[in-house]
Amino acid sequence: MTELRPLGSDQPKDRLVDDRLGYANFARAVAGSIASLNTTGGIVFAVHGPWGSGKTSAVNMAVDALEERQRSAGEEEKTIVVRFNPWWFSEQRDLTSAFFAEVSAALGEKVSSNVREGFKRFAKRVSGAQGLVSAVLSLVPAGDLARTVLGEAVALAGGAIDDDLSLHEERDRLRKALREQKKRILVIIDDVDRLPADEARQIFRLVKSVADLPNVVYLLVFDRAIAERALEQPSDPNGPQWLEKIVQASFDLPPIHLVDLRRLFLDGLGATLGAVDLPDPTRWWNVYVDAIEPWLRTPRDVGRLLNALSVTWPVLKGEVDVPDFVAVETLRLFEPRLHALIRHNQETLTGDADRSFPDEEAKFGEKLTAYVDDEQQEHIKAALQRLFPRLENSWSRRSYSSESFSRWTRERRLCSPEHFPSYFTYGVSEETLTRAELAAFLERLDDHEAVAGTVERLARQERRSGGTRAAVLLEELRIQADGMAADTAKRVLRGILYAGDRFLNPADDDANAFAVPTMWQIQWLIETLLGKMVPETRASVLREAVEASPSLATIAYTVISLSRQHGRHVNDASEPAEDRLLDPDEVVVLEGRLGERLAEAARDGSLVRHPKLHFLALVWADVSGSDVVRAWTDGLLDSDEDALRLAKATTGVVHAHGSGDRVPRALPRVNRAELERVMNPERLLARLDIIAAAPTTSAEARTVVERFKKGLAHRG
Repeated sequence: MTELRPLGSDQPKDRLVDDRLGYANFARAVAGSIASLNTTGGIVFAVHGPWGSGKTSAVNMAVDALEERQRSAGEEEKTIVVRFNPWWFSEQRDLTSAFFAEVSAALGEKVSSNVREGFKRFAKRVSGAQGLVSAVLSLVPAGDLARTVLGEAVALAGGAIDDDLSLHEERDRLRKALREQKKRILVIIDDVDRLPADEARQIFRLVKSVADLPNVVYLLVFDRAIAERALEQPSDPNGPQWLEKIVQASFDLPPIHLVDLRRLFLDGLGATLGAVDLPDPTRWWNVYVDAIEPWLRTPRDVGRLLNALSVTWPVLKGEVDVPDFVAVETLRLFEPRLHALIRHNQETLTGDADRSFPDEEAKFGEKLTAYVDDEQQEHIKAALQRLFPRLENSWSRRSYSSESFSRWTRERRLCSPEHFPSYFTYGVSEETLTRAELAAFLERLDDHEAVAGTVERLARQERRSGGTRAAVLLEELRIQADGMAADTAKRVLRGILYAGDRFLNPADDDANAFAVPTMWQIQWLIETLLGKMVPETRASVLREAVEASPSLATIAYTVISLSRQHGRHVNDASEPAEDRLLDPDEVVVLEGRLGERLAEAARDGSLVRHPKLHFLALVWADVSGSDVVRAWTDGLLDSDEDALRLAKATTGVVHAHGSGDRVPRALPRVNRAELERVMNPERLLARLDIIAAAPTTSAEARTVVERFKKGLAHRG
């Protein structure tokens, strides 16, 4: 098992062998300059580099290189390395006293007792006497921190100096001890550019005050531009130039090669994401180059993005497209305003382009690019077109087929309306299934009872947007069907033909007044699956289903749809031969057996209780003749309960806007022509009037009668 990258592991490197950014030669050059100094006087070096560029790693490697050069030298010849990071003490205590305390502690037994005591006395003098601290600060341009430093220093000293030596005399004593020892001390002061401006000025003043100590080399690490801004003050316009008086020699961190930064990110990405599936490597590289890499300019950028992915990826692993997810997280981290705009414009960005309003889409594209800096606008334009093909229609006049959008939905791409929310809510959208759920369903396709049970369970899970998760499964299968192999398609088809009626529930068909009926969606799926098979296999699977499937409505709709391809029913035009899924002889056989199944259901009473009673009666009339069905329904009118079932089953709903309505009204409607094919409307009306007039009739039954009569009369 691959060990995943832990959060926050973008720590500075310490050794030359760990170099990932091409800094090893630079580090050796810095170490060589320090080691070859032929002066015993103090000197101040600086390493400059942009914030987040890996300066600390480079300096750590320089120390490693210095130790490598001095490995064979005697102890007296080895440089003592002392590190001071003022950022650790920022806003907590006086940095001057913190500096001397850290240096004294770090030197410990590595130096002579005279040097050790000299630093302690000098530190105490600087930290403890108001006049002496003033003297230190007087060595450099006056600063606005003087009063604060003095007060804190006196408090930290905890007592008065125990002799009458002046600051200059204490420093001379320390200088003598350092000169006699001859061992060189390297003091590294890092992260100066992280400090507030006033504290950064204090550090530079401090270094200036002790820069002439013998055998002490200072290595300051900072971003030159940030340091110069920190030294700018209205009272001292020459502040930035004053920096040149402090630093005697400087090194500019070499630029990081793109290939090194890319390797750093990709290695970290592999450790962060673990094993992932990249079905289209070319697309990954397209997205990486256009939508990720332009924002990775420093090692710190790389570390920040990898840390973000370490947190967000585990909850969505396997549920989103990897290139899209990494790109979206890149935008969230580096372009948060743009990310927020994208998040709230799903309808404008996902799915196919609205070619009715190309100018509006172009304006929205301009709005997106306006949310980033000018230097990034071309990058963001390229990035967004990779993520949202719909924008290519506006910017590049390129369009895609519906098959492409189906494929992108199967791949769980960001541009898919079903999967878009997952990228921003860090959870699988209720408009889709997890890959684990879908895989579990597909694994049990041969267990038809398990298939039916899964559909039934999902049909009980309601969505906030309306309908149930059974509809989500149906849509997921329809999307996946285009890419299925023939054998898988056959297994899915058998499962759907067996359990299809479990998808038929009012919650899904009534979820949206303008939604596509569930039965149509089932049939689209079935026809797609049939198209994956050779004709002989199609016929055998369908014969098996018509013989034994409990989903009577599903097999009825399937048979009648295949029959209509041959123009076998009223007002049906025959489709071209190449579009017909079955031979005409096979259709005739299926129609005959379907008629027998419906007659059996009529005899055992299951047909009249079926939720799709009216539809099945019409199909029965198609395959066996209206006289057979009308004879059956006439017999049902002897029962109040069955008469009410017929009335309820044949009363449909239409949605229409009335004057002043903002939403459509649901109105009852009865199609008289269809009704006459399966029963005698007048006899049913007469029977319903008798039922409604009876004093024992329930309010619910009277509502059924009223709605039927209004629907038959086409009244609202």
